[in-house]
Amino acid sequence: MSAREEFWTARPELEHLHRFARARRASPWAVLGCTLARVVALVEPWAVLPPIVGGYGSLNLFLGLLGPSGGGKGAAEHAARDAFHYGSELVVVGVGSGEGIPHTYMRHVPGKRGEPGTVEQHNTRALFRAPEVDTLAALKGRQGSTLLPVLRDAWSGDALGFGYADATRRLPLSAHTYRLCLIVGIQPARAGVLLDDADGGTPQRFLWLPVLDPDMPEDRPPEPSPRPWFVPTFRGPRVGGRHVMEVCQTATDAIDGAALARNRGETDALDGHALLCRLKTAAALALLFGETAVTDETWRLAGVVMAVSDSTRAGVVRELGARREAAEVARGRAEGMRSVAADAVREAEHLKRVRGAVLRHVGTDWTPHAKVRKAIAARDRHYFDAAMEALLAADVVEAREVSGSGQRGTEYRVAGGES
Repeated sequence: MSAREEFWTARPELEHLHRFARARRASPWAVLGCTLARVVALVEPWAVLPPIVGGYGSLNLFLGLLGPSGGGKGAAEHAARDAFHYGSELVVVGVGSGEGIPHTYMRHVPGKRGEPGTVEQHNTRALFRAPEVDTLAALKGRQGSTLLPVLRDAWSGDALGFGYADATRRLPLSAHTYRLCLIVGIQPARAGVLLDDADGGTPQRFLWLPVLDPDMPEDRPPEPSPRPWFVPTFRGPRVGGRHVMEVCQTATDAIDGAALARNRGETDALDGHALLCRLKTAAALALLFGETAVTDETWRLAGVVMAVSDSTRAGVVRELGARREAAEVARGRAEGMRSVAADAVREAEHLKRVRGAVLRHVGTDWTPHAKVRKAIAARDRHYFDAAMEALLAADVVEAREVSGSGQRGTEYRVAGGES
């Protein structure tokens, strides 16, 4: 049995999700991703990951559902929503501008009797959705767009907000005071909006899971009843108002080793995002299992999910590369055809000009070849023979061979001239 097959039998929650996804004709991996995003979005932001490198880590999770239009992204989201009876309500909103994200959590309260207004937090948790990645592309394309930088900060749980002059629009959101999870539906050909931002680390912050299931059985299995799920109880003291999830030594050593190698310039700096994404996935799996610590088992299972994610993203990169290469070839061919057409037009214009010059210097009397050719501008003499051949073929001009002084030559006159 492969690691991916063993994954679905590792825990009852995973077996349930797999059966539920198959019953709903949805991809198990996509349903898993949507479930993890929903589970994390229900956990208060004071639950954080330990500061293995830098500061505390946020559980905020981003998911990219890869598949063609109508390929099952919506089915995966609905199956994830129905597979469990979640014990809490969840705010689900569409992605807007980067400046608008804090409004989901904060609001300005006008002051009374001339007193200045205040800012209050009215929400701590939300699941953001962009069913089509084109929505992100359109928002990113706006002049002065801050969407992708804000999303990158949100993934890390960093402080959000903008220093507007208008106090009613200043909605500062402190670090680790909000839970933000994101699900984006991505058609492979449209994935460039995320992949092209690799230097900023955007694609490395996503789990990339497929919505197609090539192993889907022909016969639909029976649908299991939804299972209850509640946010697990976080026990033990909080540090600075935060509950820090325990992380196994295996994961800690892997992340620490990668940071050391990165600082020594031995690996790509973007590798750090991959390991943190794996740690977030491991934490999300732990929460799904009703646990509040990342164990060796959940770290291992997260490695399987990341392998699927890496494979899915690599396939999209290859497809986009092939499409772009094909587009470049097609563009080159089109430019070549335009160049050939332009050359043909220029050639025709030269020939037309030379034919006109010939007819101006050839009358009804016979005119020697040398005299006619000399009358053509030097820049156009290259086209003389071709122009003359065209005039002769059209019976506009006629020629005769003559001899004199022991040499042969050619003379021309307008066809039908005097005998």
